[in-house]
Amino acid sequence: MKEIEAKILEVDPAKVRRKMQEMNAEKKFEGKVQSEFYDYEDGRIEENGILRLRRLGSETILTRKEDEENQDGAKIMNEIEFEVSDMDEARELLTSLGLQQIHKSEKTRAKWHHGRIEYVIDWYPDIPALLEIEAPTQQELTEAIEELGYDPEDAKDWDSHDLYQHYDAER
Repeated sequence: MKEIEAKILEVDPAKVRRKMQEMNAEKKFEGKVQSEFYDYEDGRIEENGILRLRRLGSETILTRKEDEENQDGAKIMNEIEFEVSDMDEARELLTSLGLQQIHKSEKTRAKWHHGRIEYVIDWYPDIPALLEIEAPTQQELTEAIEELGYDPEDAKDWDSHDLYQHYDAER
């Protein structure tokens, strides 16, 4: 599946929540998110993407993302993602294949869906609240950004590494 997303930095979470209510967006999740990133010792996975094991509440998801060409402030990636029943067993499988945990992070997240669009507010430690919008097309992404009152020119095609670097925050 192709993922097209952009981040808007330093948003007012109360404003975004109000807009989600006005739009009658369906709240899908709110709570802590724990992520572990895996790679081989030679770094071949992170050369063009990520391999992530993530816990969102009671859900555990394994994700592989591969970079594509970013455009117009949007990050475009090919994504394979599925739920696994047990985080510890998934972790054991990954390490048995010679992968090692290279990063670990925790954040708080609120997530809504409205039509084909996903809206997420993320709060990372030491980083101001940000909005991430994911859409099936570049046009729908641009329209979703504008519908919330933001300028598409302010959209960032960043991943979490870029975000930590921008704020000089420790990962």
